[in-house]
Amino acid sequence: MATRRLQHGLKKLDVTRKWVLFASTLVALSTILPWYEDLDAFGAGDLYLGITGPLFLVGLMILASAVMVISWIVLPLMGKRLPSLPVKEGALFAFLGVQDLLLLLVANSVFFHPKFGVNITLKDTRFGMIVAFLGVILMIWSGYQLYRRDRKFNERITSSEPVVRMPEVQEEHRPMRRVAPDTETSTEEKVDSQPLRMDL
Repeated sequence: MATRRLQHGLKKLDVTRKWVLFASTLVALSTILPWYEDLDAFGAGDLYLGITGPLFLVGLMILASAVMVISWIVLPLMGKRLPSLPVKEGALFAFLGVQDLLLLLVANSVFFHPKFGVNITLKDTRFGMIVAFLGVILMIWSGYQLYRRDRKFNERITSSEPVVRMPEVQEEHRPMRRVAPDTETSTEEKVDSQPLRMDL
């Protein structure tokens, strides 16, 4: 039942959020793919995944941010409630993408520094790092597009006129007739006061 509901929700998901979901899935998948490879002076080499090796903490932080974005999009499709945030979804996704991009740049600057490692003669980037960069750039772009779309939608709502206008009620001003104090009312307008009869 939950799987059908998720599939139905993914079909109804708008295109921009689909791009965000695809980009965050790429980023999460890249952390379990090879990021680096090095060879020492003896010809022995090591292959590091995104969540392994000396820079494993960077990979774990990127994985956590990608899982957060995926959960933020998927959980409402399964009927789960999300906490309210003071920022828009698009701004949050773009911010996490920029953060992941900075972490990737830091990780590469550390790994490819000449003083990193002992007796390392060859350092190489593997395809997992390329997938990570592509996913992060796509996350930034799609998050920014979602932010722009939501902002335009809100501006259109606030600037639009009401669909149904209520008619303005205007009070009718009737001239008041002055009655002279000396004038007597006609006999037709007079009401004879009769005493109450109490027939027992």
